Amino acid sequence: MIKEIQNNIITALSGVANTKKYFGELSDPKNPGLTDGELPLILVDFVGDSILGSDRTLLFNIYFVHLSYSANEETRGKKIIEVANLINEADKALLKSYIGANVELKNLKKIYDSKSKKGYLTIFTRQIAATYWLDFFEEEVS
Repeated sequence: MIKEIQNNIITALSGVANTKKYFGELSDPKNPGLTDGELPLILVDFVGDSILGSDRTLLFNIYFVHLSYSANEETRGKKIIEVANLINEADKALLKSYIGANVELKNLKKIYDSKSKKGYLTIFTRQIAATYWLDFFEEEVS
C-alpha cells in the first residue's frame, strides 16, 4: 500500500510541477543531484508510519526545490514567491485528489536557502500524513 499511495501522491502533484520519488538528491544541498531542466521540482519521500487501532498513517516528506541563477535580491525575492505559489498549488492538489487515503497537511519548513554549485537553491519540506483503514485480513506487501 505504501508504494501505491506514494505513486498516487506523485501523480496528484505532477499536475503542479515535475514530481518524482526522492532518492537522496538533496543529501548534499551545496552539490545537489539535480538536472537543470527539471526545476522547479517536487520530491516525494516515504519516511515512516504508525498504526492506531485499525488505522495506519503513512508519513511522507514532500520536498519543494527551486533555483535562482541570479544573485540579484529582487530576482531571488520573485523566486521565493514562485516557491510559495508552488507549495500552495501542491497543497490544493493533495487535498483535492483521492490518493487511496485521507491526507492531512503537516508542518512546512524551509530547510535550505543558500548558494549551491547550480545557483541559489531554496528547499522547503512539507510533511503529510496519509491515513487509511488497515484490513488485517488482506496481506500487505507493498
